[in-house]
Amino acid sequence: MAKKTKNLFTLMQPVVRKDSEIGQVEITGAISQAGSLRGLNLIRVANMDADSIATLLTRVTAPALTQKEINEMHT
Repeated sequence: MAKKTKNLFTLMQPVVRKDSEIGQVEITGAISQAGSLRGLNLIRVANMDADSIATLLTRVTAPALTQKEINEMHT
């Protein structure tokens, strides 16, 4: 059996919500589901189009990030 690793990413600046801060997000198993790509242009995703990647991230992150939170992130 292959060793399962988590896809955890530490954010350079935490996302602040009402009563908490999110400092790490995980890319969940939903990334491998076809439904997470539904409605997205695969060429734009492959070319790392910011809007397409932001939409994809709202579907596959845990805790789930909102479109607004992703758009306000510093790069």
